Amino acid sequence: MPRPQSKIDEYKDEIIARWSIGDSIEAITEWLSHLIPISQRTLERRLKTWDLHRHSRTTVTPQTLDFIRYLVFHHGYNDKSILRELSREGVDLSPRGLQVVRLRHNIKRRYRTDEERNEVLLQAQNFMENAAQYSSSIQYYGISDLYKFMQTRAGILVGRNRIYQIYKDIYPEHVQRRREAGWNHRTEFQVPGPNWLWSLDGYAKLSDFGFQIYACIDAYSSLIIWIYVGRSATTAMSILKQFLRTVMAGEVRPCFTRADHGIETPLWAGAQATLAEAGQTEISYEDEEGNTHIHRQGNRLSSVHLWGPSTKNIKIESWFRPFREGAIDRWIAFKTELIHNGLFVPADPIDQIAVYAIYGPMIRKEFAELVDIWNSHRIRKQKNRPHVRPGIPYDLYNTEEVANWGIPVEKGSAAYEAAQVMAQPLDNIETDEFMTPETTEWCEKQLEGIGFDGRLLTEDHLRPHLGTYIKLRDIVRRHALSRELPHLELIGTPVGSTEKYIKLLELLQQNHPFFSHDNLRGDELPQGIVNAVQQMQEETDDLEE
Repeated sequence: MPRPQSKIDEYKDEIIARWSIGDSIEAITEWLSHLIPISQRTLERRLKTWDLHRHSRTTVTPQTLDFIRYLVFHHGYNDKSILRELSREGVDLSPRGLQVVRLRHNIKRRYRTDEERNEVLLQAQNFMENAAQYSSSIQYYGISDLYKFMQTRAGILVGRNRIYQIYKDIYPEHVQRRREAGWNHRTEFQVPGPNWLWSLDGYAKLSDFGFQIYACIDAYSSLIIWIYVGRSATTAMSILKQFLRTVMAGEVRPCFTRADHGIETPLWAGAQATLAEAGQTEISYEDEEGNTHIHRQGNRLSSVHLWGPSTKNIKIESWFRPFREGAIDRWIAFKTELIHNGLFVPADPIDQIAVYAIYGPMIRKEFAELVDIWNSHRIRKQKNRPHVRPGIPYDLYNTEEVANWGIPVEKGSAAYEAAQVMAQPLDNIETDEFMTPETTEWCEKQLEGIGFDGRLLTEDHLRPHLGTYIKLRDIVRRHALSRELPHLELIGTPVGSTEKYIKLLELLQQNHPFFSHDNLRGDELPQGIVNAVQQMQEETDDLEE
C-alpha cells in the first residue's frame, strides 16, 4: 500500500512565515503536528526543497517589535505600510511573517471574543474619564479624533461607534453642540504627490492673549509638518528656523511653498528661493496629451513660492477648523472673559508673564497632542467630496504609490551648505521660549510654592486655574515693585546685532517680491504649471470666517 501523500504543502506559506521570523524546526514541527501527521525529518527535507536556509531568517528583535507596535497603535498603519517601513529599516519580513509576529505578541487590530471586548471597553471608559484631568481637549473631539486619541494614548482598538457611545454618555452636551454646528465645505484641491506643496498660515485668535500660532501642512497628505506656538516677537525667526531644521533633517525641500503676504512669511519664502538658487532644478512633467514639459526652478521666486491671501490658502485653512474645535475654542472664550473683566491686560508685561508661566506649557502640550493625533488619524473616503484623499497623513506622506516631489538637499550639496549658512545666525536667537530663563525659573518656584501641578482639572476646564493665575499675577507685581532681583523680562525681538544676521536679512530680502529687483529674472512658468498652480489656488467664496 503506497505511503499517503503529505499535506505539508497546504501550509507552505505559514511554515515559511514562521521560519523567516526565527522559529526553530522543532517548534514548527510541534505546531504542525496538531494539524497533520509529520516528522521533523520530513519538515527538514521540505525546507531544503523550498531553498530555506539559516541565512534566510530574519531576527525579530525587541526593538523591531516596539517599532511594529508603534506603527500599529500610533500611526494605525496596515500591514502593507508596516512592511514598507520595516524594509526602510533593513528588516525583511513577508506579509504572512508580519501577521504571525503581530498575533504572537498580541498586537491585534480587533478583539474576537465578547470577554476581551468588554474588558477593553471598560479600560476605554476609565481612560477617557481620567484623561480629562490632564487635558480637557478630549471633550471637543469628533468621532475620528476620539478614536485616534484612544488608539495612540491608551493602545485601545475597538470600534469607533462603541468608543463614541461611551464618549456621548460622558460628554452629552459637547456632542449636541457639534451636531448643531454647520460647516461650509471647500471644493476641489489636489496636488500630484508628497512635498509638492507646503502651505503655511497663522491663526490669530489668541494673539491678544500673547500667543502666535503658525502651522505648515503638506498639501498632498495633509500631514502637519510643524506647528509653532510662541511670542509675536520671534514668530518670523521661528518659522525660518523650523523650515531650515526640517529641510536639513530630512535632506529635502518642497517643490513649492505657499503663504500669504504676512510680515512673518518673507524670510521663509526667501529661504526656499535661496535653496532653489543654490541647487538649480528642472522638473519634468507630462500634460494630458502626453507632451513632456520642463520647469526650471531657482531663477526667480515665483518658480518656487506661491503668494496669496489666507482665504485662498485652502489646505492649511481647512485644517484650522478641526484645530479650533479640538483645542482653541475654549482658550478663546477664557481669554475673552479675562480681558473683558479686566483680569488680563494684553499690554501689561506683568499679566503676560503670569499667563506664559501657567498657560504657555499647557497650551503647547495640548496643541502638539492634537497635531500628533491628526497626523495619525484616518481620513475617510467621502462620497460627496471625491477630491478628498483618504488615508492616514503619516502614511500618505511616506507612500511609494505616487511620486514624491521633494527636491533633494543632501549633505555636501550647495543647497545644504546654503541652508547651514542661513541657519547659523539663528542658533543664538531664542525662538522656543516666552520669557528669559531667569524669569521662567523664578515663576516655576513661585508656582511650586502655590501648589500648582499643571493639570487641567475637569471641574475648571472653562476657567483653568483662574485662582492660581490671579495669585501669581499679584506675586509678580509685588516683586516688580520691590525692584529685587531677578529682573523679570519677556523674550524680546531679535535686533540683528551680528554682521551675519544682517547679511542673512539682506540675502532673504532680495527674494521678496515687494522689492522687485531686476535680478529676479528667469524663465516664466510654463503654461501647464501655471494652470496647475491656478487650479490649486482656485476656491469658492463660501469659506467660513
